[in-house]
This record gives sequence, C-alpha cells and structure tokens, in this order.
Amino acid sequence: MTSKITIIDYGLGNLLSISNMLNYLNIEYEISSNPRQIANSQKLIIPGVGSFDNAINLLQKNKIYDSIIKAFESDVIILGICLGMQILYEKSDEGMQNGLSILKGKVVKFKITDNLIIPHIGWNSINSNNISHFKLRNKKFYFLHSYHPELSIKQNFDSVKYSYNFPAIIKQNNVYGVQFHPEKSGDNGMQFFREFNLL
Repeated sequence: MTSKITIIDYGLGNLLSISNMLNYLNIEYEISSNPRQIANSQKLIIPGVGSFDNAINLLQKNKIYDSIIKAFESDVIILGICLGMQILYEKSDEGMQNGLSILKGKVVKFKITDNLIIPHIGWNSINSNNISHFKLRNKKFYFLHSYHPELSIKQNFDSVKYSYNFPAIIKQNNVYGVQFHPEKSGDNGMQFFREFNLL
C-alpha cells in the first residue's frame, strides 16, 4: 500500500535532494507549507538542516507546528530526517525552545571522549535491525550532526556506533525518525525511501 507523501517546507532542509530522489524513484509527493494541507496529509516528511531553536521558531511562525501535532494525532505516518527527527522530541541541548513533544525524551550533544571528532560526518553502518520493516543492518548511510536522541525504552530503535551507540532510526507508533540523511545515502537511501513509501 502506498499513499502520497507531503514534504514539509518550513524553511530548513534538503528539499531539493529529497524531491530529486523521490522523482528518480517515481514516488508520488508534494512540497507544502500550507498548515491545513499538512494536517490532512497521508504521509509527512519533516526535513531538517540547521539548529533546533530556529526550526521550532520557523514552524511556529509558519503556523505548521500545530499541524504536525494534528497529523500525528490523526495517525498520519511521519518521518523526521536529522534535525527533522530531533524537533519531534521534548527538548534539546542545542537550544531553549520546547520541541513538538511527539516523542518523549531529549536530544543531547555528543559526549566528549578520546579522539571523538564533532560533528559526526560521513558514512557509518547500522549495527542492529530491530525495526523490521527497514532492512538496515550493516548498511551504510550518510551522517552529519553534533546532537542525537538519548536511548529510550519508549521507542524502538536501530543503533549506530560513533565512539558509543546512539539511535540511528527510531519508531514509535506512526512516527519514524532517522539521524542519517537517506537523501544523501545513494542506493541504500533509495531503498529506504522505497520501503517508507510502502508503509
């Protein structure tokens, strides 16, 4: 089963990269900043590149903040990518604003350990496969971030290791989030979007 995807345009994110990949895969989508349209979507993608507080401020300024919550409450399937996942949480070490609080927990900065370079940039392999719909174990995806969600027993997750394990993809009810950028992850990213399209 497939349904049309709405990519949220709130001022941050790789809209062109995502849309180019979906076009290549012949996956039906639209890009929208219309709050009503977003609230009544079938599937949502929340992209994100930038800072936590700026993202929340833009969602509120463009009246999209409440629309995402309404979509979640209506069981719309939601995918947050990188910062787009982080803003689904309650708080972040990166800023002072409250997140969407759709996911319980906090986004934290990487713990400083020996030889750890921040931000985490480049290709890394997923080391688990708890979210069975996505066959990600041992597949490499592209990461670019300095913050990540805390491990939480409230969310099902697959992890990646960068000095220590942290969530690479999470699932809770109708919400999915990825810390990596599938739109920049080549063949593995394409497969990820194909599988997301079938949810």
